[in-house]
Amino acid sequence: MGSPAREVDFGEQRKLSVRDAAERAGVSAKTVRRAIERGDLRAFRPTGQASIVLLEADLDAWAFRPVVPRAPRSRSAAPVTSLHSRRAAAVGSVARLDAIERGEV
Repeated sequence: MGSPAREVDFGEQRKLSVRDAAERAGVSAKTVRRAIERGDLRAFRPTGQASIVLLEADLDAWAFRPVVPRAPRSRSAAPVTSLHSRRAAAVGSVARLDAIERGEV
């Protein structure tokens, strides 16, 4: 037996459908649904209704949040090796024959 339904008072806040929210935010409805599923965007399903309702203020807080720039990556943090140094010597090359003689292959 589930808990009794709780009455939510939205007051004068504007309510949006998923489609309307997506249009306002400039994204697809699928993106809005994913944000709801992840818990990034608050939404409600009124009792007895199949549709999802979002509050305009919640959508605006999610869609128009400030961008936090990433810290620049240090170029000296991890040495970058060339693809050739990570790859085994090509079949039929002198380096491959030397590797066979050393027992590395």
